[in-house]
Amino acid sequence: MDWTMEQPDYWVSGVYALQKVAAPDRPKRHAFRVMSAPRHFRGDRIYDTIDLAKSACDSQERLHQNIVEAGPVTPEQGRVVADAFAEGRARDRQTRTRRSATARPPNGLVRREIAGQSRPNEEVLAEWQAKVAENPMWSVWYGEAEDIFRWRVAFDCGCTRERLSRSDDPQILLDHSDTDVSTGRRLPPGQYRCSGEHENVSFPLRDFASWDGFTRRYVEADPVDCPDYCVDLGQEWWDRRRRKEPGWIHDWDATLTCGHPVSVGLRDVNWKPEEIRQRVTPERLAELRARYEDEDCRDQFVDKMLEAGWPALGRYRDCDLCPVVRKIVAFEPLGWLVPPPPRPRKQRSPRERMQARLMQAEREAERIREELKGLDGA
Repeated sequence: MDWTMEQPDYWVSGVYALQKVAAPDRPKRHAFRVMSAPRHFRGDRIYDTIDLAKSACDSQERLHQNIVEAGPVTPEQGRVVADAFAEGRARDRQTRTRRSATARPPNGLVRREIAGQSRPNEEVLAEWQAKVAENPMWSVWYGEAEDIFRWRVAFDCGCTRERLSRSDDPQILLDHSDTDVSTGRRLPPGQYRCSGEHENVSFPLRDFASWDGFTRRYVEADPVDCPDYCVDLGQEWWDRRRRKEPGWIHDWDATLTCGHPVSVGLRDVNWKPEEIRQRVTPERLAELRARYEDEDCRDQFVDKMLEAGWPALGRYRDCDLCPVVRKIVAFEPLGWLVPPPPRPRKQRSPRERMQARLMQAEREAERIREELKGLDGA
């Protein structure tokens, strides 16, 4: 990989970027942080030297290229991999502690019978087996049918759903969460998307709680002619907005103050989150209020922008997850997708059997002594 110092203390190579930063545990020394890397990057993010950081990026890129060049996994290869995982999981199941019948509900959850009819276990099992038959790697990614536990849960909105997990410990319902399909990032623990019908509730614009890094990518220049999807805005508007030259851009990952992830894309490589305008001046805000005051079809978003002071990146602050994300408040364990076989009772050794007989005889002797005492007293 060829590295270029794009800015002071900032090196880039394709989609990778390194920056010189203060060492987290040694403020007076510096380290090198991987600022940008593909989502498949699994190495550490901070290194003591720039050579170590570059080497980590180089190793990850070679590994990625080997995977790409190897092509997709064939069904036969998938079955071999799945069988290898199955052996280890079968051993784990032998020592697995079963909790569903005895586990106490974690704080914040109530164990109760959830209203509604649960799906037949045979139907859910058939769907799972169909997924495995379609792609053997399914069991590698999500577990075998014997490892899946079924729950029926109630959200704080009143909707009920069935969920699958790889544990019968109800704590997993609070520790896990759904993945946001638009960013590929996890929601905060214990939060899940609800597909039920709800009243349309408006939430205020959020602030950015944190900026969690960016991904570099190369984009081509935009076409000269205004595309169809924004033709209503006109050619002049397009001429002002379009990217006239190809080049690198940054797609930033951020977290809003509500805790939900958001992706802020197409930022210039020199753009920094600190440059965001939080509010316009009072004079400009008054102009905007006057401009939109007489509009009969003013949408709800304009009201939110005016209420927040017309901040920059307003569309990203309008969280589209808050209206559909819910928390679990109650659960009902439905059982394992494939009920485990009953464990054989442990056979006692001859010595253990003899000790049990001795204890029984001692209890009988003690009982007879008590009866004799009663007769003597009479």
